[in-house]
Amino acid sequence: MKRRWVALSLFAAASAIVILVVILISQSRPTDANPPGPEAIPQVPDNADVVQISAELFGTNKETRKVPRYSVPAKYFPAILDAMRPAERPDISDDKDTLLGSVSITTKAGKTVEVTFGFSGKNPLCFRIDGVSSVRGGKYKSVWTNVEHYLPECMMLAAIISEIEREEKTGERTEYLNLYC
Repeated sequence: MKRRWVALSLFAAASAIVILVVILISQSRPTDANPPGPEAIPQVPDNADVVQISAELFGTNKETRKVPRYSVPAKYFPAILDAMRPAERPDISDDKDTLLGSVSITTKAGKTVEVTFGFSGKNPLCFRIDGVSSVRGGKYKSVWTNVEHYLPECMMLAAIISEIEREEKTGERTEYLNLYC
């Protein structure tokens, strides 16, 4: 009788452990009613929240020159920030893009947002905000208002960064800045 009691106790304990494990596993798995949400896409800060932007170009292709990191004047903050707005989840990965440059954005709160962008062809700008893949959402923008002419947005941002730096060095505003800013 004692053996029977020990066997029954062991069976009950094992059954309780199995039931407990099944409950814990089923609670940790997502259900159709509670699917995992997509990774949030960070946004570039609002213009009014930005105190400093620095930018650089890596000179990784023949169309862009190497530009060492420099501090962007505040009057050009909107041109740089608007090139990345709104940030949306890309349809394709940008992992194979050749990196063209990077932008560091510092906010009034002291947070620094790191953005890198690469060559993405004649498409909206593909970039990473703090390592998260993003694409500029909205309508693909024509370069000129009187004629529909589309360029790779990544090259437009590279040109803006390059020409702002050139203006800072020479003191002369170029026609490209008039076009883009």
